[in-house]
Amino acid sequence: MTVTDPDADGSLTIWPCGTAQPLASNLNYTNGQTIPNLVISKLGAAGTICITGQATTHVVADVNGWFG
Repeated sequence: MTVTDPDADGSLTIWPCGTAQPLASNLNYTNGQTIPNLVISKLGAAGTICITGQATTHVVADVNGWFG
């Protein structure tokens, strides 16, 4: 995951949709920075992940691989 050009400090949390949102964040960022972080997440039942953040920002998600 990469956060770019956030308008305030915050964090991003990624988790399998359809499950409870975890309390921990996956990526912390500050205003105006571009911050990448490797995130490994299971997929939800529909094959999706949920992403939430505390500030308006652009999010880039790249799939690098999978586990069978």
